[in-house]
Amino acid sequence: MEQVLELARTAGPAVTGMLLGTSWRRIRDGIVALWQQVAPEQGEEIGAALDTAHELLVAAQAQGDETTATRTGREWEQRFTWLLLQNPELADRLRALLAADRSAPSAGTVVSGEAQYGQASGGGSVYNARRDITITK
Repeated sequence: MEQVLELARTAGPAVTGMLLGTSWRRIRDGIVALWQQVAPEQGEEIGAALDTAHELLVAAQAQGDETTATRTGREWEQRFTWLLLQNPELADRLRALLAADRSAPSAGTVVSGEAQYGQASGGGSVYNARRDITITK
């Protein structure tokens, strides 16, 4: 159960970042296909929600608004939590979808334009910065 919840926690923000990439339609279509396997009646709704999220994220990024990406990541985390709690067998397929999209070549991708997320464990620290960062301890 904990692994499923952890996957949902990471999938939400990961998908948010991917929706800003040049191959956003590939991740959109993959998520819709995944969802339709267990809730065919929700496929169209999920596709429309991903389209809307893409549009909002692009507009927010153009305005330098990082809050929208955080909120969108949380929204998709909740959706993936529901999906995976109802259908834990989909966890491997979601992992594969996310991994395939990350490794797919996409010409012209601007890495600095994608959301970045980190997670520390075992007392570690994660530092994310859009620009310069100075860390003193």
